[in-house]
Amino acid sequence: MSDLRPDEAAAMLRVSPDTLRAWEQRFGYPHSVFRATGQRCYAHREVIALRNTLDAGLSVAAAINKARRVSSGSRTRRRR
Repeated sequence: MSDLRPDEAAAMLRVSPDTLRAWEQRFGYPHSVFRATGQRCYAHREVIALRNTLDAGLSVAAAINKARRVSSGSRTRRRR
């Protein structure tokens, strides 16, 4: 999957782009990178993992902790 622009990631999470940036600043997740064009983007797998944990009814902090483990675990499994 491709990376997501902040507005796309925020829409998937049903929050504003400002909230998404605040979560990144406070919790370090989801982590953004800057494209060569200077556009911020978020990894699709991180946004999906976070959406799934938020949909499970967890608090933001708990959802981020679980999503971080899920998305890093999926990267590990793919390398094998």
